[in-house]
Amino acid sequence: QEFEESEFSFPGGGCDQRRVAVRLHVVRPAAILAECNRADKVGSSAVNDVDTTGLAAWGLANTLSAYVAEHRALVAGKQVLELGCGRGMCGLVAAQCGAVRVVLSDYEPAVLALAQKNVAANAAVHAATGVQPTVEQLVWSRTPAECRSCGLFDLLLGSELLYHETDIPALIASTEHHLAKDGVSVMVYHARVWGITSSLKEAAAERAMSVQFVDVRSICSEEEVSGDQLRGKYAAFLCRKAEAR
Repeated sequence: QEFEESEFSFPGGGCDQRRVAVRLHVVRPAAILAECNRADKVGSSAVNDVDTTGLAAWGLANTLSAYVAEHRALVAGKQVLELGCGRGMCGLVAAQCGAVRVVLSDYEPAVLALAQKNVAANAAVHAATGVQPTVEQLVWSRTPAECRSCGLFDLLLGSELLYHETDIPALIASTEHHLAKDGVSVMVYHARVWGITSSLKEAAAERAMSVQFVDVRSICSEEEVSGDQLRGKYAAFLCRKAEAR
């Protein structure tokens, strides 16, 4: 069996203490390896050509999901796009916390199929809330014509999307492409690579966007921390169009 199914539950916060529970299928590690082997047999370079990152479970998705469940004002009444959704955990939690529209996006077909499977696993909850998340394939690109649009969103969510500095310009460009005028993008990441902070600021400045770095435990406070304080830690960065500041 390729999948393991688990339920993840997050406590509420403030005036709404209701727990949020989502059912997720997680791909077994052996199945991820098999996908790489399959790609190798058909002539691709496996690890280089087939990105299985989104099939794995990443802890910061849990961190961001827990924060959303505890701070529901972040998503309430908003249209939400999850970039690099993988299993789709953050978007599925947002759908239960007051979002009016949720789109889960990724690139690899196998990852999109997994996200769709997880949407279906939570069908009863979606019927109760009246919010039906959809799954879309999106390409991060500096060129808007190459970046298929799902429209504009009040809130973009993402977790563990930064592994290579070379990905930053396309991520920021795609953020600009999908963010509404007064919207905000909230991305959580592990500041494992020195230089990502300055690269993010440079890429945002090129797009006339603002970026600020905050503690992952207090995103809503928007209390900025310096790059030196972030190195080697889990953090979040908020991105906005300049005119929204």
